[in-house]
Amino acid sequence: MMDQLLDESLESLCEHLALSEEVKVAILYRQGRLGKILKLTIAYETAQLNGVNQKTVKQLNHYYFSSCEWANTVLDAVV
Repeated sequence: MMDQLLDESLESLCEHLALSEEVKVAILYRQGRLGKILKLTIAYETAQLNGVNQKTVKQLNHYYFSSCEWANTVLDAVV
């Protein structure tokens, strides 16, 4: 989404940000451990979890709500 907001390619953005190689590979190629997590997260966000077991879906729901809570806490501290 950042690439679309800034009208810049992901490759270009990754070059300008201090990201580890593991994070860059995940973002650009959806590979590696983080790439697998990113693909699963995108599938969750787009409700495309066909074939994912219920235990994993339950964990994703927990992590999603925990991350929302964390984001709200951070935003409250900033605003």
